Amino acid sequence: MDRRRLAFAAVPMLCSAVCVVLSGFQELAWLGLALTLGGAIDFLLQDSTWEGQIASEVYGDAGEEAWQFRSFILMALGPFVAFYPVLFG
Repeated sequence: MDRRRLAFAAVPMLCSAVCVVLSGFQELAWLGLALTLGGAIDFLLQDSTWEGQIASEVYGDAGEEAWQFRSFILMALGPFVAFYPVLFG
């Protein structure tokens, strides 16, 4: 596994985990952490999954970029969802 990909996935995970602690372990913060975890796993295992290989073979570079964008959106959305209870909770 590439170290840069691992570091790229670790940063939103750390942000979400901090937001869970700061929010007092509220349910919405846990949801944000779960979104981030799902996106990070999807991002890290893109080449290992059957769906990721199909997207790569059928759609080429555009399929890979769309898959990475989907994973990035999940990883980026998670900390924002987890931060919501910190601000308004």
